[in-house]
Amino acid sequence: MGNIDQLNSFVQYCFNAGATVVPFRPVGYQTEEVVLDNDDPGVAFSGAWSNSAGAIFFGQPGDLPYRYAAVDTVAESAVARYRPSIPVSDYYPVYCWTRRGTDRVRQLYRIRHSGGVTETRVNHRRVGSGWVWLGAYYFEQGTNGCVEISNYAPGEISGNKVVVADAIRFGNGMGDIDRGFGVSGYERELESARYWAQSATQQGMDSGLYDRPGLNDNDDSVGAPTRMADWMDDETDGAFEDRIYLGFHSNAGSGSSRGAMGLYSTGNTPARQALQQAWAQAVSDEIEADMEYLDNGVGFNDDWSDSIASGIPATPPENEYFDEDVGRIGMYLIQVEDE
Repeated sequence: MGNIDQLNSFVQYCFNAGATVVPFRPVGYQTEEVVLDNDDPGVAFSGAWSNSAGAIFFGQPGDLPYRYAAVDTVAESAVARYRPSIPVSDYYPVYCWTRRGTDRVRQLYRIRHSGGVTETRVNHRRVGSGWVWLGAYYFEQGTNGCVEISNYAPGEISGNKVVVADAIRFGNGMGDIDRGFGVSGYERELESARYWAQSATQQGMDSGLYDRPGLNDNDDSVGAPTRMADWMDDETDGAFEDRIYLGFHSNAGSGSSRGAMGLYSTGNTPARQALQQAWAQAVSDEIEADMEYLDNGVGFNDDWSDSIASGIPATPPENEYFDEDVGRIGMYLIQVEDE
């Protein structure tokens, strides 16, 4: 199983357990895509909604940034309905793009799909301004399915709290970014994280999130997910333990080097580097224990070696290798809600 195969299973486990999952690579294998912005045909509003003049939003310059509605703690009184025209009946990953802010709530997303209705909430005080995964669902061809954004927020203090309707994405699509040599011609999930981060970087955001001066795309792909995670996460909301950043990379080392190797950011303070190293050590210890168990004739024929004796690749910009490899390629910020 490659990176994307492992991550598809892993994020579903996390989502089922109640986590908010923020992927820095697309989830699933859906090459079709439909992206609906708040001012596109197929998006309808009921109840009282207002137009925003915000500087950070999904879309093109001159677009209506987004719409917002006051929360209702008693009943649903405002709904934004995103109804795509699905080209092919199949499973589609669904994502939302909503700017985070201190006046946000645990926003309700209601996905109406072929299997029924699924509701999930995203705490946009804590995370936003990038693609947040809402799960994968089967949609029939046509316009029967939709995603609704509701202003019903029980348990919140109404006051000046709002819900935001900006963009909803169905599917991943094919690579369409031309870096001077044409587009890749590959599915987006087979492209590097740099291009997914670029698709998430919208109006009012810094292109340095995915494109650093003097770096090629390979090096940008190492640092882009960590920069996007830092951008999308408001660490002032909730406790330190309420969010986890985890990277997967399935070909640690080179040559005879095997095992698990962690990365930590040298851009952080020594105290935070120590926490990153402790997290990497805990995960790598678990990987080693599981792989050694499988090595005893249970899971695979070849020996599992946890030796990193040689062949460590060059240190990527803004990161250092630590001990044993937990990874780089499919990076995810996993947020654990505190309810």
